[in-house]
Amino acid sequence: MDKNIEIKNICKSFGIGENRTQVLKNISLTVQKGEFISLMGASGSGKSTLLYLLGGLDSPDSGEIILGGKDIARMKDKELSQFRRNELGFAFQFFNLVQNLSVEDNIMLPLIIDGRKPEKYADRLCEILDVTGLSDKRKSYPHQLSGGQQQRCAVARAVIYEPRILLADEPTGNLDSKSGDDIMKLFRRINKEKGITILMVTHSDKCAVYADRIITLSDGQLSD
Repeated sequence: MDKNIEIKNICKSFGIGENRTQVLKNISLTVQKGEFISLMGASGSGKSTLLYLLGGLDSPDSGEIILGGKDIARMKDKELSQFRRNELGFAFQFFNLVQNLSVEDNIMLPLIIDGRKPEKYADRLCEILDVTGLSDKRKSYPHQLSGGQQQRCAVARAVIYEPRILLADEPTGNLDSKSGDDIMKLFRRINKEKGITILMVTHSDKCAVYADRIITLSDGQLSD
């Protein structure tokens, strides 16, 4: 299998002087293409910090983050921004939908921002609406959707590009148990049918077991 994520000796600290706290300590991890990984750990263990580093939303103090064979820590801002748009999808605890846009317009928003013509992606939009069970909601607005439907819309937006990697931070954190299960089944389907690598931060044992592998972050270090 091809390596899709390689983390090599990553360190990350916050604060200065006596208040400086090392959150990640020489972390190394390899994720193969098409793997679904659950990352668990206590609150404040650095799970989200690691995810943000992988997404290029923050920079490590030292070490390498290689995604799809490219070291994102060495990318210039413009190159990194383009890489994030084309290669990475993000799903968060909060849905971050644009309230005055319909479901289909929210999903297509990343393409529009990137200057692409939505009509060229009509077939892909119909497919992802079908996969997420939102075909009959395509003209609806976020306030007309349940929490689970809003999160499915957010996931659809994250994968409309068919990214190499999907990074998810507590994606079921604001959902009831049934809606959370639906989102995890959706992740599993996207992972298997699209071959998208998924790295998901979660505190839920019930959600974590949907993954191929569970990794725990404790005291700044990883363990299987």
